[in-house]
Parts: sequence; structure tokens; C-alpha cells
Amino acid sequence: MDLDCIGSIVLARRLFPGYLPLRSARLQPAAKKLYNLYEEYLAFANPVELNEKCVNHMVVVDTRSNNQVDEYVRNLKEKPVSIEVFDHHPRSEDDIETAVFHECSYGACATLLCLEIMEKKVPISKEDATIALTAIYADTGKFLHPNVSAQDHEAASFLLENGAELSLVKDFLVSFRETTQIILFHEIINAMKVYDIRGHRVHFCYMEIPNENGGIGAVVEKVFEVENCEIFFAFFFFPETDKLLIIARNACEEFSVAEVMADFGGGGHKNAASATISTHSGETVFSKFIVYLETILTPAATAKDIMSGEVAYLKPEMTLLEASLLLEATSHTGAPVLEDSGKLVGLITLKEIMKGRKLGKMQVPLSAFMKREPLCISPNMSIRSIEEIFYKNNIGHLPVVSENRLSGIVTRSDYLSWMSGETSRKKQAIKAMQEDLK
Repeated sequence: MDLDCIGSIVLARRLFPGYLPLRSARLQPAAKKLYNLYEEYLAFANPVELNEKCVNHMVVVDTRSNNQVDEYVRNLKEKPVSIEVFDHHPRSEDDIETAVFHECSYGACATLLCLEIMEKKVPISKEDATIALTAIYADTGKFLHPNVSAQDHEAASFLLENGAELSLVKDFLVSFRETTQIILFHEIINAMKVYDIRGHRVHFCYMEIPNENGGIGAVVEKVFEVENCEIFFAFFFFPETDKLLIIARNACEEFSVAEVMADFGGGGHKNAASATISTHSGETVFSKFIVYLETILTPAATAKDIMSGEVAYLKPEMTLLEASLLLEATSHTGAPVLEDSGKLVGLITLKEIMKGRKLGKMQVPLSAFMKREPLCISPNMSIRSIEEIFYKNNIGHLPVVSENRLSGIVTRSDYLSWMSGETSRKKQAIKAMQEDLK
């Protein structure tokens, strides 16, 4: 349980009065001070109190994973009749079956619950407001993480209006409380290495330490902040237990560390995630992971990597019939229109040709039907940006222009072929790593 989880439960019990709030056997070290101070107020029950009991309705917050709720349901007499989930994590294969999901992409799950409180005008106490505000500050990185939304600010404002004490919030968010954390912070800084992977600066550190001390995540978060990393993977190998802990942080808009960690049985957010791997050699996994990341780190790919360089083009004086025959001969669904000087003046697709055919104007110059000033992209535009353009504009052809000259064209088929190849390479990379873990 982290701070966002605790804050979400506090708000959820206002929305579901009479429900029994449960605590986990695992508490994130960064949440201990708040939990200890408010332990009586929180009054979280031990899951063992539900042994052999029947549960009609269960509300789950800040997770959607079966694995994460197993400690609560495994000793029930039977599965809960219904489950309702409030969560801001991405969907996964481990999603709770048959649950009703309330989903969002806000910086904190507590924000989602707070908006429900606001909409239903449910009263909350100043203690609720303080705990929930701490949750939002913690999960949004004090409103500096890339996934922060306007709703997070709206929720924080509401909580302040309801008595949240900022002085307490500040105290609960102190990163380091142990001498061991300060020592580890400096050791990580000294162990860090920077790799240029497909156009991204990726920071790594690998350390072997005897025991998994509490508060490692908070230290990694601070290093990530101080070093102003774009992407950071911290590896901690515990030889006594043959376990490797990977903690990931990310500030890249087009990348998700949650997707990477999910491949290794972990999870988290787009910007913060982790995974634990059983292995006899942490260093081997670390070296293989870098190769794996070089394979699957897709956002660095650009238009020039997937475009068709040899473009069949048309001229504005050609008739619709001539354009139709050329597209049919080349098996294309569209083509750019260029003047003799090479300047791009339009784009014609089968859609415009069909319109001309219905009007009986196939002998008309295609300049009368072509799309003038078509949407163009540069050779360095990212794949994710191209994907968004296809989606938002419902188009299938994007001319690639460099220095006012046509360099190529990216079609939906080009994009899908590239994505298919990336999926295949990703599977091969994961398989190679899994073989090393045996």
C-alpha cells in the first residue's frame, strides 16, 4: 500500500459508508509515517477477519490486478458476488475478471475518487482531505509528472478548501528518513551509466546489495529527479534470495515503463513501474535487458524509418481516369500530385476518384478533385505522432517533405507493417531473456 492507495481508500469509504476498509500486509516505507500517525483514524482491518466469510460487494482502489487483491480474497468462503474497481493504471492481462471498472488516466487514483466525492457532494473531514491531498502530491510527483491532469489540480483545490493541511502533507512527503537511504542515494549516483538507445538518453544503475531495505523506491525517485533523467532503470540484485528488483522511472511522453515491466511480471504507471525477477545472475539479466530495450524502445523510430522512398506520383494535368489506371497498376490507394518543378501541390486518393466517377467526370483534370495543401510530415516525426495524425484526421496517406521536396510517403499499410515487425522483434527479445533466466 502506497500513499495513493491509502488516500483512495479514505475517500472510497465516504462513497461506500458501512464498508470495511482493509490494510495490506505490505506497506510502502514512504507511507509508514502517515499510516502510523493516522492508524486509529484509518481503522483498517486485517484481511484475516474475512476468513471463511461471504462478501457481497468489494470495492478495489489503485489497482486492477488479480495478483494484488489475492491476499484479500483467497481465504473468503467464496468469490465476492460483485467487484467495483477505481483505478488509473493501464489495462493488463491480469485485470480482475467480471469487475466493473471506473478508469482514468489522472496522475493519482485519489483524484478519481475525489471527483466522485465532488459530484455527489459527499462531506469529508479535514483528516480525509489531508490524507487524500498527500496521496495526490505523492503520485503526481508534486504535480511535476508528465501524466498530471487538470483534474488532479481540481481535486487538490477541493481538498484544500476542505481543510487539508499542507504542512502535514509536506512532512509526509519527505523522501529520506533513514541514514541507509542517504548512503544508497550516493551509491546509485556513482553507479549510474548513460546509454544512447535509439535516440533516447537512458540512465541505468546496477547494484548488488545484501538485503532489500525499505525505501529503495523513494531513493530511486530522488535520483531520477536530481539527475533530470529521461528514462531511468535501477537494478538491485539480492544474492541471498536470488532476486532482482527493477525500479523504472520515465519522463518521456511517448514511452511507458509500465509496458516494459509488465513483460517481466511487474506493473505500475506509464511513468513509474517495477518488477521482481527470480534469477541466479542479476548481472546477466541486466546486460540482456539493455539489448532487450534496444529492441523494443520504439518511440525513437521516425517517418524516415518506415516511409516508402520511391513514390509513384501524379501530375495535376492528368485526368482522373489516368490517375485511376496508374493507382490500379501500382496497387496504391492514393498518390501525391507534383508540379514539373517537383513541388507538392496536392494528394489524390481512390475516394476522390470514386466521387468523380459518380459524377461522370473521369476526363476532368485531377487538379479539380485533388486535396490541395495536404497534411505533410517531416522525416523526423515520431511514430507515435504519425499514429495520432492517422487517428485524429482519418487519413491514410502522409507525404514526407524535407526542404520543400517530397522525400517519401507513409501510408497506413507502412505503419501497420512496421508495428507488426516491432511486435515480432519484441517477442523474440523477451523469449531470449526468458531463456537466460532458466
